[in-house]
Parts: sequence; structure tokens; C-alpha cells
Amino acid sequence: MIVIDSSLWIAIYRDLSGKIGNQVATRLGGEAVAMLHPISMEVLQGTRDETEWSKLAREINKLPCLNLPSDAWEEAARLFFDLRRGGSTIRSSIDCLIAVSCLREDCTLLHNDRDFEAIAAVRPLKHIRLDVTKASPNP
Repeated sequence: MIVIDSSLWIAIYRDLSGKIGNQVATRLGGEAVAMLHPISMEVLQGTRDETEWSKLAREINKLPCLNLPSDAWEEAARLFFDLRRGGSTIRSSIDCLIAVSCLREDCTLLHNDRDFEAIAAVRPLKHIRLDVTKASPNP
């Protein structure tokens, strides 16, 4: 199972050419995709208008969503704390929650966010960074 981070969902929805979506689909290779509520939140909070909100919410709600047990929040806070004490500051504590969720569910995280690489240096996070900034999405 693969979880796609908001760093890629947003790039997919902003790319009018469809190149990024194709790149992600190729990387998935038919593997099942799951959603996390914190990722849904990040994607939806960036919508520009009601039409975009409705479209994205419909698409997101089609995906199976992994549950977060109540102690995942504390584990994510601990991860953030451990990283900071080790000299790495993560830009979003939500990324720690996403990483903890993927660790607990044994999912691979597909992303384009350097913070997950820092997290993987201290936890056994299975992740793939897909740098779509080089894709030149819109002609």
C-alpha cells in the first residue's frame, strides 16, 4: 500500500498538462493507494474556490483512509522532538504524523518533501521521493 503525500497531490492537481499525474501513476505501478486525514486536510486547505474544493473532496473520499489511533499524536510529537534534538527541524509537525502513520501501517510514502528524508534518517520509514519539479509540468 502506498500513501501519497500532499506535496504530490497538490502538484498533480496544479499540473494542467497531466505529466505529473502520469509520472506518479507510473511510479505506483498499479499498487493500491491509501489516504490519511492529515494529508486530506493539507490538500483541501489549499483549494482556491468552492468548485475546486468539491472536486478534490470527491476524489479524496474515493480512497480508503487509514485510521490514526489516539497515541499516534504523541508518537509524532516524540519524532519531532527527537529530530530537533538531533539537529533537524521539520517544517511541519503534520509530516511527523504522516510518517508515524505510514510506519504503523507498513506503507510506503510517495512524496516530494525533504522533511521525509530527514525522518527516514532516524526512523525506518519506507519512502520514495519523486522530484516533480524537474518535470516542467505546464508548457
